[in-house]
Amino acid sequence: MPSTAGVICSNTTSSSTKMDWVSPTGLGAVDWVEEHTLTLLLEPWTLLTTRDTDTFHKVAVREETRQVESEPYGELKTLYEEAVHRLVQHDVAQACRPPPPPLEVARSPAMWSAVPERYRGYRLGSLLGHRTELQHFTSFLQDNTASIHLACWQDIENYRRIPHKDKAQREDKSRLIKDKYLNRKYFFGPDSPATRQQQEEVMCLAGGWGRLLHDRLCAPVLVDIQSIIRNHIETRWLPVFLTTPEFNERQQQRVRQVKGTWMTSAGEILALRRALLNPRHVSSVPALRLAEGRLPGE
Repeated sequence: MPSTAGVICSNTTSSSTKMDWVSPTGLGAVDWVEEHTLTLLLEPWTLLTTRDTDTFHKVAVREETRQVESEPYGELKTLYEEAVHRLVQHDVAQACRPPPPPLEVARSPAMWSAVPERYRGYRLGSLLGHRTELQHFTSFLQDNTASIHLACWQDIENYRRIPHKDKAQREDKSRLIKDKYLNRKYFFGPDSPATRQQQEEVMCLAGGWGRLLHDRLCAPVLVDIQSIIRNHIETRWLPVFLTTPEFNERQQQRVRQVKGTWMTSAGEILALRRALLNPRHVSSVPALRLAEGRLPGE
């Protein structure tokens, strides 16, 4: 039978060993192992949570296009294409249409009463068909600081003659016309050839000031502006030009040249007729003798 003292001693030794393991020195070792384990697990744990977060924030996007070919949709598509085609045809017809006759505005009786009767049928087209006289008219307008009217009309006319396929050239010319003429210094200014009502009509036809500045000029607007400027030239400046002594002198000189040419031709015809009636002259001309069937020297 073992002694009690031996049992007590053994238990005491075992208890002492357990107490040593959980002593402060032993607790420090456990903390170090735990901290080291957590440090090792931190990186994979962080990587895992980051990957889950990225996956969570990603939304799968799938683009899918479906063509609806129902009967109502087909009808609407056909109507739209027809409408676009009609608009294109209308724009082409407007651009190719010849300009309308100038606006009929009452002329100043005082200005036209001084024009000789034989010149009162003159219009801008009469000068455009005569290059030399058009140059004189341009110089006349420059001397009176009014050449911008004719320059504007000619620039618009040149723009309307540019083929539609030359889009870059038409765009540049349109921008030049807007920058140079369609501003408050000329057409929409106090010295404009258009009245206040005509300016408002052009603005309305163009769709407003913003569209007039940024969009390409359309054919109806250009035709309207041309008609206004042409009428201004023919009512204000053309009668003054027709009454200048220089213009009258050029016309008189032209008439004298025509009469002189006609008289010279008439005189030559009479002289030839007299020569043909003279047998001696006829016999001396080989060409006439050939015409009579006789060879030279016979």
